[in-house]
Amino acid sequence: MSTKQVSLLKNDSCAPNMSVHYESPLPWDTQLTECNSDAQSCFCAFFLTPCQMAQQKAVLRGKSDLCCDMLIYTLLPCLQVRLRSSIRSKYNIDGTVCTDAVQSCFCCPCAVAQQGRQLKLRGEKMAACVMC
Repeated sequence: MSTKQVSLLKNDSCAPNMSVHYESPLPWDTQLTECNSDAQSCFCAFFLTPCQMAQQKAVLRGKSDLCCDMLIYTLLPCLQVRLRSSIRSKYNIDGTVCTDAVQSCFCCPCAVAQQGRQLKLRGEKMAACVMC
């Protein structure tokens, strides 16, 4: 991981120089349209989108309310933007809410598949989509 160092100087003569280290945001581990690398995530994202989104939310929260979440994601697809932003934030992935919105609105299944691949690559356990 790459890090950047920022030096903060105060005008106060008594204040020492302070260094702050933070990690630069990283890109997604796979591309948005890279569905051929994980057929299961691709299938689930394209044909069972609300189920896949509910599973991703359960992984992020550490608990599952799968039936309720599936209903919510079916009725309110705009929540996909929030889910994508949460994944980006948790794993320090580069991007903005604006790019999340564009990708979620115009290519929702691809975005959901990318999120699923990202969670798998980060070692998160995803339930099989046939269990929905």
